[in-house]
Amino acid sequence: MTQFYVQPLWDGIEIRRENGMIRSATMRYNIVGIRDPEVADFALQHYSNPVIFGNLFRVETAIERTATRGYEGVVEYEYRNVDDFTFSFDTTGGTQHLTQSYRTVGRYAPAGKTAPNHYGAIGVNDRDIAGCEVIIPQLSFSMNRTTNGILNIEFIKNLSRMTGRINRLPFLTFEPGEVLFEGASGSQKFTESDYPQFDLTYKFRVSPNEANLIIGQEGEEGGDDEESGKITVGFKRGWDYFWVQYEETEDEDASVVSKQPIAAFVERVYKTADLNALL
Repeated sequence: MTQFYVQPLWDGIEIRRENGMIRSATMRYNIVGIRDPEVADFALQHYSNPVIFGNLFRVETAIERTATRGYEGVVEYEYRNVDDFTFSFDTTGGTQHLTQSYRTVGRYAPAGKTAPNHYGAIGVNDRDIAGCEVIIPQLSFSMNRTTNGILNIEFIKNLSRMTGRINRLPFLTFEPGEVLFEGASGSQKFTESDYPQFDLTYKFRVSPNEANLIIGQEGEEGGDDEESGKITVGFKRGWDYFWVQYEETEDEDASVVSKQPIAAFVERVYKTADLNALL
């Protein structure tokens, strides 16, 4: 099989600027090992660089014979800017299993008896604390971008490494710790006009930070029967994991053993990253 190659002559490149920006260029290629001019032109179109300097795209090719089995190819490049951006969101609430209520607003027992105070623990029984499922505020959003260029493996690997990270710095007006990067999907495409483009979709989920969480409050908020809670959690980032430890305690008023919260824990379960690097 006949060997051939198409090699750029970087010393033969001509660059044209407008207002200091590169807007077009001409690059010459050395085509060796091909006799037929149609085959040589085909090779130039398929083996010359489709894009140079990041935003100059191949628009026209020409060849000139320099030897029996050799040609000089000329490729014209022009600036093409495609940068489409779309944003979508969903505020449908998420489901969360809670073992601890925001506050206990009522305790009731038969006449002559007193209901035990579990300090907000939900569904207390002899074996465990059953809890309940609730709908919580939750925002998810995605950002899609179509632009010129070629995706490379290192960029894709970096997206994979950042998946499952929360924002270390403020991001799109959200405070640190509130945004979780769920990952990205993308595709590379080459159009008939030879301008390579790629689509990228970033997916995020938001959970708000919370401060001064009070465990074990009782009574209507602001009412005369409102009582201070048993534990105060100073701060919890949106995607930190929060859990409560309980112990069995003698409730003297109700004359029963009840399960009551004795400690609250905030666990950092996601690593952080500067999500601004994605934009």
